[in-house]
Amino acid sequence: MFGILLFIEIVIYFFLTPEGYSRLFVAFQIIVVGVSIFLFLSSFFKKKQSSWLLPTIIFLLGFIIVNFQLYLVFVLWGSPVKSYHDWFYWADFKVFSKCVTISTVALLSFFQGYKVKWDFKVTFPEIIKYSFATPNITILLFLAYAFYILFFFTAGVKYRSGAYAAGDAQVISRYFFMLFNMLVIACFANKFYFLRLKYDRRVSVVKYCRELGAPLAFLVAWHMLYSLYVGDRGPFISYCLLFGGVYFARFRKVTFVHFIAVLIPAAILMTAIGDIRSRDASNIGFTNRLLTQLKGGSESGDHLQNTAELAGSVRVLHHIVSSVPSKYPYKYGEGQFRQFIGWVPFFSSNYLALRYGDNFHFKHKSSSNFATFLIQGDYPTYGNGTSAVADLYLDLGLLGVIVGMILFGYFMKKVDRTVISSQPVNFIMIIFTCTYFFSALYLGRATILTPVKITMQIFLICIINFILIKKLARR
Repeated sequence: MFGILLFIEIVIYFFLTPEGYSRLFVAFQIIVVGVSIFLFLSSFFKKKQSSWLLPTIIFLLGFIIVNFQLYLVFVLWGSPVKSYHDWFYWADFKVFSKCVTISTVALLSFFQGYKVKWDFKVTFPEIIKYSFATPNITILLFLAYAFYILFFFTAGVKYRSGAYAAGDAQVISRYFFMLFNMLVIACFANKFYFLRLKYDRRVSVVKYCRELGAPLAFLVAWHMLYSLYVGDRGPFISYCLLFGGVYFARFRKVTFVHFIAVLIPAAILMTAIGDIRSRDASNIGFTNRLLTQLKGGSESGDHLQNTAELAGSVRVLHHIVSSVPSKYPYKYGEGQFRQFIGWVPFFSSNYLALRYGDNFHFKHKSSSNFATFLIQGDYPTYGNGTSAVADLYLDLGLLGVIVGMILFGYFMKKVDRTVISSQPVNFIMIIFTCTYFFSALYLGRATILTPVKITMQIFLICIINFILIKKLARR
């Protein structure tokens, strides 16, 4: 069914997509998207083991918000309260309908990749097939605490007083933060590897937390709560998905009612936190901003404002489609190649030096940088980010989107199976599962290979930890 819909959309893309924007055409595409989602979820939940908190469901939630929310607003209300229908969001109105079709093709390609029947086994090198998991995470946990403390005291005085992104953080703090996240994920991946072997189904929350260990649970809980205190929603959401998502996907099934009952209040809470942090966060503390929020309410009047910030990432696709290939050529796989090798230190930077030499420009670095260049020019003041669809389109147009999303859909099926299956899997697949769970909601406005770099770096950390633990045990 998804193959038929995909073929129809490809025909529409090449022969029937109107130039400019048409409310009727966008409405048709929204209906196609709605029908395809219904068909996918209907077949998805025929399996008794399926849960509403699997990585694929979380990814789809973020992906749909990024790629279709503003189109839905356009269909239902004509124009949002804010003037979204301007150059900043839509670049060139001539490509509006084309971008809607590309997003629809991307979603259908993902569904097609997920539902394919064929299967094949990947032959991993011996070093990857060998399990480097160990229940002893003492070294990893000690380093996680150490790097969190280093991050905390280099993140700036205003951060410690409750101000989000106040601008007084030291540059090195972001590297401490990155290492902290990788070490925590490494700790959890080791624990989850043995939890899969020890328990098949139905584990109480108390037993789950006891298995993870009090030191790890305390560190993560502190970091999540303090992130909320300063108004940073990202860590709270990511760690909820990693620790809570794995539990409710693997050990306690979540129904649709439970999913919605948590999703709606969570969206409202995250929106309130976003409004709180936006109120002159560099000058006043969290408590005063909270009181101001309670008195004044939200500063935004947009339709579907709870997810408006995430939905705004669709602008990247519009700017890239309006300029590629009419003004700039495709990358022909260069972006995906650089992301794939990016986990090896200096490989990516050396490749750029060899590829562009003296002609290197910051727009060559990534699809995010390219989009930032298109929107802000040669002297940007901030980054405009990217999106999964825009990143694939930049590499090889519609063909890149189709092939990339089909392969990604197939891979996400493997990730879901790792969560719910009791079959033994390679430890590196456990790490992949954890990193994709950690970033699933935001992958729609990132690149689908973003977690690969983190996964390989965590895998190397786990190898070193495994060797050290073995050597210490022999003494």
